[in-house]
Amino acid sequence: MSRFLCLMVLPFLLAAAPAPGVAKSLSRIIADFGVSPQDFDLMWKTESTLYETASPTPGKTARWENPQSGSKGSVTLEKMQGNCAYLHHVIHAKDRKNPLELRNRMCRSPDGRWRVTP
Repeated sequence: MSRFLCLMVLPFLLAAAPAPGVAKSLSRIIADFGVSPQDFDLMWKTESTLYETASPTPGKTARWENPQSGSKGSVTLEKMQGNCAYLHHVIHAKDRKNPLELRNRMCRSPDGRWRVTP
């Protein structure tokens, strides 16, 4: 699998698998990349600091690190468009030569919560 993974495509790939026995679970995919669930929690918490402010700043980068897993990364707010934040993650997982890059879009719903949006 390519080192570049679009977060928005992942749910569709899982849903499009031909049979439940053939599809990998999300936790298996995460584990295959060497990124723990705790790493993903850190990523999401870090990214939210970029857009959950009174004045989000496109181009601003925040960093995270998990000493327990050895993973670290950064997330950059690429742009704000309407009520949506476009983000770019660069993840350095332990024992991987090349970083994993993810892009996602978070949009504020009418109830005020931020949600991943395709």
